[in-house]
Amino acid sequence: MTASQVVDHRARAPEPGQRGSGDQLRRDIAAEVRGYAEIARLPDALLEPLVDTIRTTVLGCVEAMVHPEEYVGEEWAAIFRFRRGELTEGAHRKLLLRAYRIGGQIAWRHAAEYARRHGVTSTAVARSAEVIFAYLSAVSSFAPPAAAAASVAVVRARLLRMLLDEQAASGPHLAEVAQEADWDLHAAVRVVALRRREGADHSPRANLGSQVLLDLDGPQPCAVVVASRVPATWLATTLRAALPGWTAAIGTVTPIGKVRDSLRVANLAIDLVERGLIQVEAPDGIVHCADHLLTLTLLADDFLIAELVGRELAPLKSLKAYQRHRLLATLNAWFATRGRVADMAERLRVHPQTIRYRVGRLQELFGEQLADPRNRFDLELAVRATLLHAARETSAEEGPASGF
Repeated sequence: MTASQVVDHRARAPEPGQRGSGDQLRRDIAAEVRGYAEIARLPDALLEPLVDTIRTTVLGCVEAMVHPEEYVGEEWAAIFRFRRGELTEGAHRKLLLRAYRIGGQIAWRHAAEYARRHGVTSTAVARSAEVIFAYLSAVSSFAPPAAAAASVAVVRARLLRMLLDEQAASGPHLAEVAQEADWDLHAAVRVVALRRREGADHSPRANLGSQVLLDLDGPQPCAVVVASRVPATWLATTLRAALPGWTAAIGTVTPIGKVRDSLRVANLAIDLVERGLIQVEAPDGIVHCADHLLTLTLLADDFLIAELVGRELAPLKSLKAYQRHRLLATLNAWFATRGRVADMAERLRVHPQTIRYRVGRLQELFGEQLADPRNRFDLELAVRATLLHAARETSAEEGPASGF
């Protein structure tokens, strides 16, 4: 499909709207655009073309997903040929440029939702992202001269540094710098930790847009986005397409004054991935901290965890490795099932009599530790942390045939 066909609204791809209606898609987009208070102040004569352009871009993304054989990567800036006068002249130029940048994010959210609903492959999604990148590139071509753009980049770098400084993030000048940086300031954000993959190309494939504060060159590469404006799914897909040479961990939604803490946790998530203690199971290949909160909590401080494990699991120290593994698995099942023998046997795939023997052995070893409710929580944490560390080793039920 050519860019001119998209402009003429001749896309053959299914409409991404829930009800399959192009008109409904247009209404949904219009409502979303008007949800931005500053953009809603634009005259209807400028808003209507914006909505049309976003809808056209959504159709272009979907077409790239479902008809890859016809997608030839033409100059997608063609969709702006009727908008050049509006974007380069007039009293609303600056606000309109901002509106079109935000429009790229709106378009991608609709396209990403279509991909999720229809089970589109990650390769096809990445291909459709090229449409968005071309869209953002075209918008950037109408931006002020390079000197002004460089000035904005300096301000955005300053804003990111302020967000990483808890005192500055709560200071009186943050709103002023955010406005100068053309970045929406909200109470909640998402922080992304980024780390270079060895031997990979680390250069970004595309501009991530004005709503992503990005630092790839600092000592702690990261990105910060407004949580309510940039959903985690959109962010993950975009990062994967734009920064394929990087490992990324997306933090949970966090108050804007806690950006530094969130980045620390996201970096810990990447550390644990590299150590094999967190498995990346998300189809987008991105680490989502929200999926690993227990692991991140248990392994946040190696020294403290080692102290806890050493104290609580001391009774197992004299046993052979396979015996420790089996008793740890049994103890973990005991906590999980509240000591129900049948459930433990099913969970560990052993005979109930074996469970009774092991529980009796645990009672001999731990004594009052198992009976004291104040101590059981510490013991359970120690067990969980130890099993997390041993997750890549032979499981408890695959040890030597000889046993207790």
